[in-house]
Amino acid sequence: TYAPAWYLIGLVFFQTAQWEHALSYFKEAVKYQPQNPWYHNHLGQVYFQLEQKKEAEQHYRMALALQPDLAEPYYNLGLLFHQDKDWEQALFFYEQTLKRDPSFVQAYNNLGLVLQNQGEITKAKQLFNKAIATDPKFPKPYTNLANIFKLQGLFEQALSFYVQAIQLEPSAENFHNQGTLYQELQQFHKAVLSYQKSLTLDPNFALNHYHLGTALLHLEGNLDKALVHYQKNYQLDPSDGNLIRQELVLPLIYKDLADLHSW
Repeated sequence: TYAPAWYLIGLVFFQTAQWEHALSYFKEAVKYQPQNPWYHNHLGQVYFQLEQKKEAEQHYRMALALQPDLAEPYYNLGLLFHQDKDWEQALFFYEQTLKRDPSFVQAYNNLGLVLQNQGEITKAKQLFNKAIATDPKFPKPYTNLANIFKLQGLFEQALSFYVQAIQLEPSAENFHNQGTLYQELQQFHKAVLSYQKSLTLDPNFALNHYHLGTALLHLEGNLDKALVHYQKNYQLDPSDGNLIRQELVLPLIYKDLADLHSW
């Protein structure tokens, strides 16, 4: 049978996010070997990436029908319902994942996010800590704990976890999160440095431009620099709700409103 070959080629395209090509090869693998649960699971993941959720769910459930002890299809179903904000279903499937694989660190983290959305903050923190204990090098629970501490006004704890998240994953999002905390603390110089590091990694991070513009206004009173970043925020994401705030800020900067429409 050619099924293993189709599957391996599909994996190459899957790992490089070439979803349409991966879809084609995984479908061939399933066609020639329909009893393989991993083929169905990966085909479901591609459908999920292509936002064809009905097909994704069908193949995840087929994988479980073929091999009920597999953890990953349960996790993928959890992701699917998580994205739809169906918290009860997401909760169920993440819990089922952990029953089959207690070391599945992403499931602990995502289960924590579900509980946080349900207002179960203490339980959410416990699960984020469990994720860290399971794999101390997995960065996401550090960020999630930092976000909770920030909302609770526990800024020193939040900063500690943001720093740890950056050490593990120096991503644009993590530097941006650190910047928002510094801005909350009115440490605008540090906020600007964090936002600038974020933009170095992702120049098209729209919300980061907005926050950098605001931090520059507070730090330097430099209206021209701030306007550059507000404009960039608008260009990258015209639907961003921060534009409402910009509409309040920019008329104060430029008395002649015509300047605002000359972008």
